[in-house]
Amino acid sequence: MNNIKLAICVLIIGTIACKSPEKKQVSSPNWKYEKTISLDSIGPVGIALDSDENLYVSDADNNRIFKINQDGKVLESFENFDRPMHISWGDQGLAIAEYGSDQIVVLHQEKKDTANSKFEFDAISGVDAYEGGYFAADFYNHRITCQTEDSIFTVGKQGKAAGEFTYPTDIQIFNQKIYVADAYNHRVQIFDLNGNHKSTLAENEKINAATGLFVTNQNIFITDFENSRILVYNSMDSLSQILTEGLDKPADVIVVGTKLFAVNYHGRSIAKYNFN
Repeated sequence: MNNIKLAICVLIIGTIACKSPEKKQVSSPNWKYEKTISLDSIGPVGIALDSDENLYVSDADNNRIFKINQDGKVLESFENFDRPMHISWGDQGLAIAEYGSDQIVVLHQEKKDTANSKFEFDAISGVDAYEGGYFAADFYNHRITCQTEDSIFTVGKQGKAAGEFTYPTDIQIFNQKIYVADAYNHRVQIFDLNGNHKSTLAENEKINAATGLFVTNQNIFITDFENSRILVYNSMDSLSQILTEGLDKPADVIVVGTKLFAVNYHGRSIAKYNFN
């Protein structure tokens, strides 16, 4: 059954198509492509940063997690996962959305534990640790879930309206807001911590599968998987830059200071950018 679910997911990613986006002029490009880092046999889907500024990369095709340095050198590898997708670093260690097992798995000091959950997931695809619990993107249930020390709730159902989702894939909590990559509505939705919809980004940018996101004080980064782009929004929610160089089906992105790392699922590599 898990292999069937993965095949369906890959089929969705590989076959949903739309008109190629027109080139758009945006103001003051600041991120400059530096290089592509080969990952050899790793098919990366998610990326996270630990407290020592090492990177973790999930390899869903081969059921592995890799710890690498910022030059791409493999420091450690961890096996026997079940389709690990998006990942995040928290106080308990590395939180892993295990798509195949419908569970949140936590990797800490080389030990794996399953997080307690009140929810029945159907292909969990994204997770972010928050206040002793987790927010998660529940792919086939078309919703997000919250389970912390103080709150338990869900948001969404399948649909295109505000607060509805079509296969959400990634989630991040930042500055008291919930950011969700609403993959096949081709947008990002933003909520408050009670699950109230606040705004929507990128609906008119002809994204084809918004699979990953990353939020900083200055920017919101959205991976446009099928179009091999990353859209960069400023703090006013205005599109400020579109990145394309070195990108080959980017599934996720992370920013570390003045460096940006985007994992290329198809290219089996990481594209590195610097902020000028």
